[in-house]
Amino acid sequence: METSRTFCSLLQMIGIGFVALFVACCLFSNAEAENERLKRAIEDARRSGAVEIAPQTTEATELGTPSEAGETQPNRTIDEAGGLGAVEIEQQTAKTAPEQQVMPPERKNRLELSASYEYLHPHGDYGDWQNVTTTFFRKERPDFTWFVQLGAFAREEGNGGLTAAGAYKDWNESFFTYTALSAGTNSLYLPQLRIDHDFNLKIGPEKNFIWVAGATYIQYFNTHRDTILSTGLTAHFRKWVAEYRIFRNLSDPGSIVSYSHLFALGYGQDGWQWTNATFSFGKQAYLATALAAPEAVNHNSVQTTLSHRRWVGKDYGVFGEISFFTLSHSYQKTGLSLGIFREF
Repeated sequence: METSRTFCSLLQMIGIGFVALFVACCLFSNAEAENERLKRAIEDARRSGAVEIAPQTTEATELGTPSEAGETQPNRTIDEAGGLGAVEIEQQTAKTAPEQQVMPPERKNRLELSASYEYLHPHGDYGDWQNVTTTFFRKERPDFTWFVQLGAFAREEGNGGLTAAGAYKDWNESFFTYTALSAGTNSLYLPQLRIDHDFNLKIGPEKNFIWVAGATYIQYFNTHRDTILSTGLTAHFRKWVAEYRIFRNLSDPGSIVSYSHLFALGYGQDGWQWTNATFSFGKQAYLATALAAPEAVNHNSVQTTLSHRRWVGKDYGVFGEISFFTLSHSYQKTGLSLGIFREF
């Protein structure tokens, strides 16, 4: 408890500092029934990391202009998604694997550090979720960028950690891929293993449209596993970027299928700023095996995020995100994430 309070205090101190910098730069009936209710709460909390819209879509990331891998920023979150994007470190599966970062030719490395705080309602069942993440990007060649990511999590269900690694690769002027692998410590909400892969095809006379087809496999520490297929289209118009993506999730055991949708709009330019708004909605469906009598669960979920990244100097800057998530018949979540980055 004392450790949790210290962790929260540290996050609050970091948050206050980041907010100041960010603003300056941006201007029960019976015991059995109660037991079933608590089991449902635990099951929903675990599944929130698996199939929140943001996790599947890789929760709100910066968008860029289509070019080679070193200059391509496909929208990844997660929760989660969480993004940590396609590898949403939070499962939040985008909080999603991290977004590929654009760097000038003379700078091949980028280091990012961020902290997030999420308040859940009903607070008595879910409490607060805290997360600290660090990500390192390395542009090995003009057509190849890799990254590693470490995350630490604190929740009512227990603390945990997650490690992720991945790469972006340009195969020719019209085709590039994204691949990521992540694994977490034994917990109710982190994946034992997660694999993400996206195929991206640039189309149109100016190559300003990107068609994506992706697949994700998630194995948890219990019997649950998810297989997610997705496809969508991203359009680049000068400083504007718009995206739509649809996700089909197959949850086992039970072979329960659900769909979710992502709409994103971004504005900005690398070296200046990126501002992105994301709206996603769909179903969170699975077989609740933690209940005395396992039953299928099918809840509606909606998430809205607003993120901003700003270069304060030539090679460093700040970024932040606010998010609102609702899972019907379960909980609501409000989140704040703040971070800094440095290129070298």
